[in-house]
Amino acid sequence: MAFIIILLVFQSASFSLSSENFGNKEWLLMFYVATDNKMYPNAKNYVEKLTAAYSDKLNMIVFIDGNRDNDTSLYYVGKNSLVDLGWEEPEANSGSPATLEKFCKFCIENYPAEHISLIIISVGPGWQGVCPDYRNGYRDFPLISIPSLATVLKNITQNGHKKLEIVSIVACLQAMIEIAYELSPYAKYLVAMETDNAFLQIWPDIEVIKRINKSEDFVRNIVQSFQPRIYHPTDLLIAKFFDSLPFKKLNIVTINTTLSAINLSGIEKIVNEIDELSPLLIEDKNAVKIAREKSLEYGKWSPKYKIFYPIYDYLSLEIYAYDCNIDLYNFLKLLKHESQSEKIKNLCIQIMNDLNTTVLERKTVPSDKSVGLSIYFPEEKFLYNQFILLGKIPYPYEELSFSKNTKWDEFLKEYLGIIKLLTE
Repeated sequence: MAFIIILLVFQSASFSLSSENFGNKEWLLMFYVATDNKMYPNAKNYVEKLTAAYSDKLNMIVFIDGNRDNDTSLYYVGKNSLVDLGWEEPEANSGSPATLEKFCKFCIENYPAEHISLIIISVGPGWQGVCPDYRNGYRDFPLISIPSLATVLKNITQNGHKKLEIVSIVACLQAMIEIAYELSPYAKYLVAMETDNAFLQIWPDIEVIKRINKSEDFVRNIVQSFQPRIYHPTDLLIAKFFDSLPFKKLNIVTINTTLSAINLSGIEKIVNEIDELSPLLIEDKNAVKIAREKSLEYGKWSPKYKIFYPIYDYLSLEIYAYDCNIDLYNFLKLLKHESQSEKIKNLCIQIMNDLNTTVLERKTVPSDKSVGLSIYFPEEKFLYNQFILLGKIPYPYEELSFSKNTKWDEFLKEYLGIIKLLTE
């Protein structure tokens, strides 16, 4: 008997995640704060304020990994304080899908709820992944691929039989059709931004969490409460000089932050229409070229040439800016105007109408015409499958479900001169 007691004590000590149940509630919000990166100070401050959103109808569980050694923690958000639940690894790899899955399963098993949502707070290079863990430097770091993120959602939702209500990704460039499509079998709504998160803003607002009710109302309120801002750094004299030049490509980069709420049930129809449109675009390259040149672009917080990384924070010129993501609606609107093909025009109109109903809510500065979902469309051959961050790209564009199930990637490669398939 004594041996059994000792064994039970040892097993309990070896896995320190608390299974204490704070009661079944209507909502469970799982905050995965993967901030072994520059987001940590803002995220830490946000997590400390979450106690103000405590209510009897929701449980909030927070995993947080900071940018110091041995600072991984797991908390239950109580009424007046953060209750430390303990995490078995003092320094977890928050860029691993296994860590995210373990966290989500712990939350769902111990805090069952009618409505379950996942809020990821980190940084991320769009379709190229999310949650980079920089504990060992800025090259060859782990991050969660978008297909891996989808696999985690599949595993925690029992193969999609019970979808998550909301996936909110607080990181750069995550409101992409490619990402929305990858996650659509496992969640009802996506909240994310097309743009770079240049001010490291975090949502949902605390006051919005306090008013949590129906899922659609919640995602709309998240976006409505967001404060879009204009990022245009011109503090240095040399930057002001370049900004004064008449040639736009030599001006300083401007980023208008924007946020959108997407009804993922409408994504598959849009993806099927893009698949139908893709082969037609090769037949109208001139119209495509003009539309692409005029399209709203995102990703400009990073340089397209790796050599400029050391100076880009101080002198971010348009000519050197990564600009491979474009607003899908804006591109289609321009293409419809430029193309002489009735079939292309009709498909553009159809997709634009579907985007208007699928993007439930968006928030931009008044001058910004972003509609809420972007798509990958590099203008130059060398930028195809180039990593936004330092180091080698962790996986190619072709690994996405969007690429596998549409001809968009084949269109891109033929348009850029990488392959010649569609018209053969």
